Parts: sequence; structure tokens; C-alpha cells
Amino acid sequence: METKEMPLPSYTLMHRNARLSEAQAKIWIDWIERQD
Repeated sequence: METKEMPLPSYTLMHRNARLSEAQAKIWIDWIERQD
């Protein structure tokens, strides 16, 4: 997510709602980092 490689372009082509905003991606990244 941090490198903007997820979700995959081939996936978002078929699932347009799968695109994350910058704010949504930050929420996920912050949550993942707290799981260590």
C-alpha cells in the first residue's frame, strides 16, 4: 500500500470500488504498523 502497488491495477479494473483514498490507505498502514 505504501508504494501504491496494492490493490493491483488488474484487480481494480474489474472492482472499481477497491481503490483506496490516501486517507483510507493511511488508516490501513497505521493499523498494520501497530500490529508488530
